[in-house]
Amino acid sequence: MRNKTVIFVLTVVVAALCLYYLSFSLVSRNVQQKAEAFATAANGNVDINKKNAYLDSMRKEPVFNFLGVEYTYEEIQESELGLGLDLKGGMHVTLEVSPVEIIKSMAGNSKDPSFLKALDRAQQLQRNSQESFTNLFAQAYREINPTGKLSTIFSNAANKGRISYASTNDQVISEINKEVESAIDRSFNILRTRIDKFGVNQPNIQRLKGTGRIQIELPGVTDATRVRKLLQGMAKLEFWEVWNPEEFSPYFGQLNTYLAKQEAANKLNAPAKKPADALTGAAATKTPSIDPLTGKPVADSGATVATATPADSAQTDSLGANQSSLLARLFVPLPGGLGANLRDTARVNDLFNRADIRALFPANLRFLWSVKPIQSPDGKEYLELYAIKKGRDGKAPVTGDYISDARQDFDQTGKPEVTMSMNTTGARNWQRLTGANIGRQVAIVLDDYVYSAPVVQSEIAGGNSSISGNFTVEEAQDLANILKAGKMPAPTRIVEEAIVGPSLGKEAISQGLLSTLAGLIVVVMFMVAYYSKGGIVANLALLFNIFFILGILAQFGAALTLPGIAGIVLTIGMSVDANVLIFERIREELANGLSVRDAIHKGYDRAFSSIFDSNVTTLLAGIILYFFGSGPVKGFAITLMIGIATSFFTAVYISRLIIEWWMSGKSGDNMSFSSGFSRGLFKNFNFDYLKYRKIAYIGSTIVIILGFVAMAMQGGPNLGVDFKGGRSYVVNFDKAVPASDVRAALTDEFKEAGTEVKTYGASNRLKVTTSYLAEEEATEADVTVQTALESGLKEYASLNPTILSSSKVGATVADDIQNTAIIAVLLSFAGIFLYVMLRFRKWQYSLGGVVALIHDALMVIAFFAIARIFGLNYEMDQVFIASILTIIGFSINDTVVIFDRIREYLGNNPKLKMKDVINPALNDTLSRTIITSLTVLFVVVILFIFGGETLRGFSFAMLVGVISGIYSTLFIATPLLLDTTSNEDNKPLAATPVPSKVVTEKVRS
Repeated sequence: MRNKTVIFVLTVVVAALCLYYLSFSLVSRNVQQKAEAFATAANGNVDINKKNAYLDSMRKEPVFNFLGVEYTYEEIQESELGLGLDLKGGMHVTLEVSPVEIIKSMAGNSKDPSFLKALDRAQQLQRNSQESFTNLFAQAYREINPTGKLSTIFSNAANKGRISYASTNDQVISEINKEVESAIDRSFNILRTRIDKFGVNQPNIQRLKGTGRIQIELPGVTDATRVRKLLQGMAKLEFWEVWNPEEFSPYFGQLNTYLAKQEAANKLNAPAKKPADALTGAAATKTPSIDPLTGKPVADSGATVATATPADSAQTDSLGANQSSLLARLFVPLPGGLGANLRDTARVNDLFNRADIRALFPANLRFLWSVKPIQSPDGKEYLELYAIKKGRDGKAPVTGDYISDARQDFDQTGKPEVTMSMNTTGARNWQRLTGANIGRQVAIVLDDYVYSAPVVQSEIAGGNSSISGNFTVEEAQDLANILKAGKMPAPTRIVEEAIVGPSLGKEAISQGLLSTLAGLIVVVMFMVAYYSKGGIVANLALLFNIFFILGILAQFGAALTLPGIAGIVLTIGMSVDANVLIFERIREELANGLSVRDAIHKGYDRAFSSIFDSNVTTLLAGIILYFFGSGPVKGFAITLMIGIATSFFTAVYISRLIIEWWMSGKSGDNMSFSSGFSRGLFKNFNFDYLKYRKIAYIGSTIVIILGFVAMAMQGGPNLGVDFKGGRSYVVNFDKAVPASDVRAALTDEFKEAGTEVKTYGASNRLKVTTSYLAEEEATEADVTVQTALESGLKEYASLNPTILSSSKVGATVADDIQNTAIIAVLLSFAGIFLYVMLRFRKWQYSLGGVVALIHDALMVIAFFAIARIFGLNYEMDQVFIASILTIIGFSINDTVVIFDRIREYLGNNPKLKMKDVINPALNDTLSRTIITSLTVLFVVVILFIFGGETLRGFSFAMLVGVISGIYSTLFIATPLLLDTTSNEDNKPLAATPVPSKVVTEKVRS
């Protein structure tokens, strides 16, 4: 074996990295277990808020020590192998920024009839189009008013300098596109800040490129109503006067005296430190004490940011000699005033929310936090506390409604600054505010967080201002975006939503672990039973493979989902394919009289091209699935792609290292690749597949037609919410309830809208899917549908109906998912066609392979319809598309191996014709086809039985697809290769098929 040392070193390095990153997951699980134990009440219930407070208090604490380097819990979380929402529960939301309101605002809420008609028309077109809304608006305006000029509508004061009366329609649309894109960025930043302040552990927010949508995942969230309000609320931008530190210091003195008296009277005791708990193999982890003020965990804040200045010292002294221990522990002096450690802000908020504490401060004083923390040299983070001065009516003197524009610019010295302009009313208010606060700060506040507090240099008239400071360009751009957040209304609406209860998450984890272990055990036992010592080698490579998959997922910071576990289980079955190819080649060479060492060498060399080609074709399907999938399906694609790469490395290289190590020992001569059970199987097998190809063509056509006729009689395909839009709920009862009875009870409540109710996993669990108000995406519609559901279930109140999870997909999102699914499948066909043609240099190979893939996809769809006749209702959703693409990858994998053997036979003996080698190639590779398919079938059956209801449709599709894949490889793809070759190669077949042995002899000659 060449480059043995390189392969060995690479294996050791990858294994060490995987072990390193997986250790973070173990430490994180340890911390989370402590948090759960801390938050568990005597009755066994876990207080989620208490658990999150514990984890938040540990965020900056060192919890792991590796080779002298300490890692905080926050750093550990960034590198751990996380769990998806379907495994730990939580809320998944896709928000869409409304471009309609942005366009209306840019047009100054124009009442122009053509403009309003174009907006309405664009909204209708968007339901069935992938085009951006602005382009649809432009198209609609051209249709309604062919000679109309958009500049007459959009050339106003708000768009001065960007759109003039002379601007063309294309220029106007270009500016609208820029503004819409800017509004999405602003919404993204605002939502990210809101979520960061929401107190959710490990939230995830990302922009979906090419759309106006933002995807958010909030683990552990149970209050869906609160989340909806948080995410859909309009941004509130305000400008406030600020109290100077010397103005509010006396009130802190009063607070200090009051708290000191309470402490002296033992009404408020200072929390005592608890001994640190030791983590095995990690640094000691501090266990937070219980704060008597809030009842929540708290850790010491630690040192102050910097050495206090004389002014800071004076401020501290003003609090009094007998300083409150709580006050001393919570607050620290900062260069600009007073602040607190980031993890203590919740305790400070609780303190200021107390009625007796509020009474010590003036009614027009309100404390707000800065949005960005200040980091000290020792790595601790602090937030500055601003004392805002409220007016008589409690309203801000100036709000974001008055801002007409804001942008990042440069001052005369070339330093970044922010320029801001206001409308006439805003300019008057701004002049009054700045005139009354010369030399003082004015706070720029968004959603009750201070983003900046510049000092006013002079009274500003005319509404045009510049804000300067020690900005970087990025910071100036961020501030400009914040200022524009109040200028342009950009409401967001929830177009897709899924809520998974914690009980379903725990159930999914159990099902995932059970199916993984069962699949692994079955494959391991089968490989040893069939390949003897070779099977042991394959199993060792398989264990390396699973270890590498988990380690690489952890390195990427990926989250493991239930479909991701399905990907691992599927990889277990597919990963032995390469070893099966190699071992079958070795067995052939041994049968031809080679020694064990020579057979191993030749077997690995000859199998390499087949393994490489089959892995590339499967990888193509995985890549397409990744780019066009979303949510859990994307997690499945990531796992599948990583599994393909690691399978190739472990099967081709690591198994070779193990075999050569084995051969170098005393027992090397006893190395075997057959058992008593497998030694005589598939020997001298000689079947004429080509003879039955036309029967196969006709039979497949009949089955597919029957399936589609059944589907038409059933009213069309059984589409999931992903593809047709609507809402679905998983409802649990104390006892089994007939699905038909529940459907009848809900019919009136859902206004006769399409409703499906079916058993979901257990007999006492139902899945309710309805199209009631499917076109309505507002939160009010969500509430209406759920209220109707709860009302319909009232007659089953004695059975305690509980909604375990819910999901919503808007009509526009459903259309998008449908379109991307079709594109993904078509691209898979096209990509595989091109790759096979590139590798085999003939389009006939590509055509045969792709027609077989189309055949397999149609077979799966047909059997979904046929299964419904027998009461098996499986939905066609995103996970179904994942199964189709996986089947495409698996089926072409098998076909390519046979094509490779045909190419080998033809290359070794050019005198042979295509018709001479097809049957021998199929017979010679039959053992590999059967063994590989069996290992995959084993794990798919296990997934079907143990994988849970979520994966049952996926498993059923895979069962049909794997069986269809074997059939299509033998009777569709390869025979079609013969039927499409030139006349010279397509002569009438001999009456007697050519035995495999004859071809083998010719090849060797």
